[in-house]
Order: sequence, then C-alpha cells, then structure tokens
Amino acid sequence: MMDPADEQRRQAALDGLHLLRLAHERWSATQRELGSPELTPENRREFTLRLYGDAINVLVWARGLDDFCSAKNGPVAGYAAARPGMAATLDGARFACAHAIHQLGVTAQAVSGLVDPLIGPLTTRSRVRWAAAELLPDDERRARGRTSYTQTLAKRDIAPTLDRLVDWFEHLIGSAADTP
Repeated sequence: MMDPADEQRRQAALDGLHLLRLAHERWSATQRELGSPELTPENRREFTLRLYGDAINVLVWARGLDDFCSAKNGPVAGYAAARPGMAATLDGARFACAHAIHQLGVTAQAVSGLVDPLIGPLTTRSRVRWAAAELLPDDERRARGRTSYTQTLAKRDIAPTLDRLVDWFEHLIGSAADTP
C-alpha cells in the first residue's frame, strides 16, 4: 500500500499533467485558426494575444511540473535521472516563461507575413517561432536559461517545443501512474 503523502504527490503530478494537456489543446486549437477565414485585420490583435497566452500557459504548466517533480521526494521515480536529457529544453522554456511573465516580453515572432508591431511579431499566414535571443533583454539572473533558450528554442518553431514538453511529461508521469 502506498503512503498517503506519496499518493497525494502522485495525484498532484497527474493533475498537473492534465492541466498541461489542456493548455496544449488550447494552444493547438488556437494555432489551427491561423488559416481561418474568420481571422480578419480587425480581430487579429485579439487572436494574437490568445495564441501567445496559450503558448505561455503551456510553459507555465511545464515549469510547474518540472519544479514539482524535481523536488526532494518528488512523485516520479527516475525524474532526476531523466531530466538531464531534457534539461536544455526545460531550462529554455523556463527562461521564455519567466521573460513572458515577469518582463511582459514577447518571446515569439513570425517567419513571414503581416506583423503586429504592438504585440508581436505574431502573424497570420506564417509559422510562429521563438524570438531570436538578441531581441530579448539581458538578465544576469537568468543567464543559464538564456543560454538554454538560445541553444534549443530561439528562432525555432514554437509548436515542436510545446509538443516535446507535453510528450516528455506524458512519458514520465503517465508511466509513473501505471506503477503502483
């Protein structure tokens, strides 16, 4: 029989995974609207804010799960051993999340298309990518995260990063749920 505290931590990890999945589903649904005929110049700013907010929401839940699972007596056996293989992506995502939340900075940009200078550049008719690191302000407190961001996220499409984070947590936490 599992210790009640361990069971509670395990359930919290599963709940966090569920919230990560929901955030990713919202991001995916919003991203599918990129080519929608309902997307007009008049509602583009609202759409851009939703798309950006949905992406950051995925990062927030991934960051929370990483913190929770990294803690002493974390709910996922083998997390500490598995994390180094994903550390650069996790740390880069943490940097993007912190930058977006604490500095209200945009960490995404469009590959091509019309640019919304007030928010973005996120656009319609283009893929959305993480912003180049040189476009983000320096922050000495987050130097390691910035390095990871530069190596694993900067100038790359956002979607594969979010997919990779969800898949990785699915594998680790989902498989932990299968073991009593």
